[in-house]
Amino acid sequence: QMPNMNGIEACKRIREIELLENRKKKLKIVVITANCTEEDRDEVMNPAKACKADYFYRKPFNLSDCQNIVQEILGKKN
Repeated sequence: QMPNMNGIEACKRIREIELLENRKKKLKIVVITANCTEEDRDEVMNPAKACKADYFYRKPFNLSDCQNIVQEILGKKN
């Protein structure tokens, strides 16, 4: 739980700031959640919606999932 806004709201705000600042390179956003419905996942991952996260994982996930995310973000995925 986040104190002032939930993760979807935070993700949307980050994307809004990127647009306002005309950033060429977007931050990679990884959503990891314990409570999630298919509607939540759709709101996070659907490019037509405002959040536009890059990765979405539900808990529990294992260490190799985390390593794969980091390797892909760093461009080191085999």
